[in-house]
Amino acid sequence: MKQMANKNAFEKFEQSVQKTKKADISNPSERSDADLPKAWTSEEQKSLEQALKSYPKDYGADRWDKIAEAVPSRTKKECMKRYKEIVELIKAKKAAQAQAKK
Repeated sequence: MKQMANKNAFEKFEQSVQKTKKADISNPSERSDADLPKAWTSEEQKSLEQALKSYPKDYGADRWDKIAEAVPSRTKKECMKRYKEIVELIKAKKAAQAQAKK
């Protein structure tokens, strides 16, 4: 049951990400491989998670600058986007689990 909830949540998340990606494409013929976002490595993900713990929400105005410094291969914008994706995934997972309990 939990696996089914996780699977459903992930599928919903993937669909929302795909919709966002489609909306972001203004003119596909002008896009190159360099325009495509590169996948996050496990090392980058671990660095991001550690930075999020080291610099909590109440850290201050330069929180995301510090987080980006902790993940040298990523920009501040990429770190923020990844964080938002993770938050959405967790929300979808919780919603699917709540739905499965009903």
